[in-house]
Amino acid sequence: MKNLTALLFSLFLINNFYAQIIESPLAFNTESSVAIQQTKDLAALTHVNTSKKSIKTTGVNATYINSSVFTDNAMYVKILQQQAALYDVKKAKNYKPKTKSSYDVLFNTTRGTMTVTYDLSGKIISSKEQYTNVALPKAIIVNIMKAYPEWRFNTNICSIDYKQDTGHVTTYKVKISNGNQSKTIKADGKGNLI
Repeated sequence: MKNLTALLFSLFLINNFYAQIIESPLAFNTESSVAIQQTKDLAALTHVNTSKKSIKTTGVNATYINSSVFTDNAMYVKILQQQAALYDVKKAKNYKPKTKSSYDVLFNTTRGTMTVTYDLSGKIISSKEQYTNVALPKAIIVNIMKAYPEWRFNTNICSIDYKQDTGHVTTYKVKISNGNQSKTIKADGKGNLI
C-alpha cells in the first residue's frame, strides 16, 4: 500500500511537471528545407486540430496523419507531423513535375528534426523524426517507476519512423539515474519496456 501511494503521488508530481514545460503551439517555430534549398517558414500552420478525438482526415497525406492521430505524443510533435502533412512539395523551387523522383524535406525545430520523403504527387512515402525531452506517455512513466522505483528521470529521446505501408513506429530512450548510477531504458510507443 505504501508503494502504491508513493507511485500515485509521483505520477501526480510528474504530470504537473510536464504540464508546465510543454511549449505553446503558437510559439512553435519550424524551418524547413527541400534538399538543399530553403523554403518559406511554416509557423503559420500551427493552427491545426491535434485532438485525439480528431475526425479521420482525407487528402493526399490522410494515411500519414490518420496513423498518428491516436498516438500519445507531445503536442509539438503532432503539430510538426501535421505541418509535414500540409506541406506542398509542388511549390518547392526544385520541384520538377515531369521527372519521376522523390523529394526529401527537412523540418527543424529547437526540440527535434523530421526528414520527410515525398513522392511526385506530394504524398508522404516515409519519415524519420527525433525529438529530445518530450513529455513521456503516462504508460512509460508508470512502467519505469514500477521497474525502478528509487530512480529519477533525466532526459529522453523520442524516435518516430513512418513508412507508407506500415505506419508510425515510436520508440523512446529514457535516461534515469539513482545516485551515481545511470541507465538508459528503451520503451515502445505503447509504454512497454524493451
